[in-house]
Amino acid sequence: MSKNTLIGIGVLAAVVVAGALYYFLVFQKQAATVTPLEKEQGLGGDLYDKTGNPGSAVPDTNPFEKVQANPLQGTNPFEGGYENPFGE
Repeated sequence: MSKNTLIGIGVLAAVVVAGALYYFLVFQKQAATVTPLEKEQGLGGDLYDKTGNPGSAVPDTNPFEKVQANPLQGTNPFEGGYENPFGE
């Protein structure tokens, strides 16, 4: 390699290192100190405030919540007719 090529590679490396240092030390601090703008409430927020949550008014439709385990319950004609005087 010639002397000029080595000098060019060295200058290029110095520029890359200087750019990286500037980016990590100066530019990132400036980007971190910028405060974001406050978002204004848009159309969707206005509609939600006026109507509320429509999903909260959905009725319970779980068919397994009130299950009768015995389908023949209440069909015994002698149920409740005789009480054992010695039992609890």
